[in-house]
Amino acid sequence: MRIFPILTAALVCTILYFVILDRERLMAFLGAPSGPEAAETVATEPETAETDAEPEDGRVHVVVRRSTAQVTSDALLLRGRTEAAREVTVAAETSGRIVSEPIRAGASVTAGQTLCQIDSGTRRAALAEA
Repeated sequence: MRIFPILTAALVCTILYFVILDRERLMAFLGAPSGPEAAETVATEPETAETDAEPEDGRVHVVVRRSTAQVTSDALLLRGRTEAAREVTVAAETSGRIVSEPIRAGASVTAGQTLCQIDSGTRRAALAEA
């Protein structure tokens, strides 16, 4: 059993506990003001006021921006390529003239469905000749 991963996990859990649940004690340990004292040291500026100069008394500038509602479209445009899960090559055992409208390439078919009809006259003639 390695001790380093266990110590690292314990350290991370301790830090997360203080950051999330016990922030005042962490801020007191670090020497930073927390609670009501921290609220007094933060200065607010008017809307969209941005300055690079820091005040001399240690206050922090806060930038306030007003949010506005916007209409967004519900469509999501994705580009890509699709492929069939299975591809089958279909070939006839005999040759002849097709008398029915064949199914278009790429169309879905079910088992037992007629794909096209071959003229039976040419098959009879080929059988008689054989």
